[in-house]
Amino acid sequence: MVVIGAEIKMHFIDQVGEKKPLFYRNNVALLGLAVLAQILLNGVLLIFMYCTNSDFSWDLIKYRYSLWDGHHYLRLAQHGYQSFGDNALFIVFLPLYPALIKLVASLTHSYFVAGWLVSNVMSAIGHVFLYKTLKIWGFTRQMRIAAIVFILLSPPALYFCVIYTEGLFYGLLCIVFFCLARQEFLLAALFGLLLSLSRQTGLVLVLSYFLVLVMAWQHLPRTAWFKNLIYTGFIPTGYLFYLMLNKSVYGDFFYYTQVLKGNWHKEMVNPFVQYWNNIISFKWHYPSFTDQYMYFQDYLWMVIFPIFLLMPLFLKLKIPKYFLIWGAGSFLIFLSQSFWLSSARYVWMTLVFQLVLASLARGNLPFTILVMINLIGISFPAWYFFAIGGWVF
Repeated sequence: MVVIGAEIKMHFIDQVGEKKPLFYRNNVALLGLAVLAQILLNGVLLIFMYCTNSDFSWDLIKYRYSLWDGHHYLRLAQHGYQSFGDNALFIVFLPLYPALIKLVASLTHSYFVAGWLVSNVMSAIGHVFLYKTLKIWGFTRQMRIAAIVFILLSPPALYFCVIYTEGLFYGLLCIVFFCLARQEFLLAALFGLLLSLSRQTGLVLVLSYFLVLVMAWQHLPRTAWFKNLIYTGFIPTGYLFYLMLNKSVYGDFFYYTQVLKGNWHKEMVNPFVQYWNNIISFKWHYPSFTDQYMYFQDYLWMVIFPIFLLMPLFLKLKIPKYFLIWGAGSFLIFLSQSFWLSSARYVWMTLVFQLVLASLARGNLPFTILVMINLIGISFPAWYFFAIGGWVF
């Protein structure tokens, strides 16, 4: 532990050129802008709620902001995992987010405020680290700004504000890719551990990590290279802890799969067969606009996602292969579900759509504005459904 602690301290110093702290003065300005972005995003949701609810109040805000899975995360934070009653179903939710809510609640004395803070603070941190990562990748300033704006305007961005794991996941994901871009392997592995403790797709980072390590073979001393290879083992440790939690509370390492199948009718299937079956069974008409919107969102983005994954390779965009591997691996996990529920939110959260669009914009203002208008058009119904308490993929 002492050795690892010493290495972490050294990794916070830039190894190339002059020694510059990882968190230097310019980051304060970036963080301020990121916080402002979160305030504006919350403002959009509150305006929609105010305009669509005659009983607009603090109680309504708390209810809407912790709707659906949000209630479950707050109950987990308060009571932990239990093997009886409805609370036994909550094992399908990984433990990092509720654990952080509980920790912050010891300071705020409110589980709701704690969850809101975790989501929004981690989202703001994600904006900062993504901006810095894109700079390392070679994105121009205009492209970096466009990428963040596209993320904020995309449909699932509303989840950055509420009691859901999206904000935490986004923040950790951006930190990991920032560390990989700098080849800070120990930090990437440790934050990858946290990511796999928040969502199963965090396991895919093992592939991205290993590819970056292979790319570093030429210039890293062999001792350092093999040491960094060992660090790869940190990434799946978070998920292994979750499996041990299953075993400890329920007596089965994979008890969560029984809950998913029994209560949500979800199980693992052949991803390629599932993809084809969903394409040929597409329905154009649903009883209500709400159902039509949700269904169309899930299917549209799942179907065209592979195209966006391939575009950087054929068009030689400034998106590294280790990021595309992350997107492809995550996509396979999404495809392996027995049905596509919330799939639109999941694929958008890989950030592939937003970064490809920002790369295609290349700082071109008319194209950037056109993308923004289209994203607002796609997200507008999502903001409205959220405001009235409806399901938002």
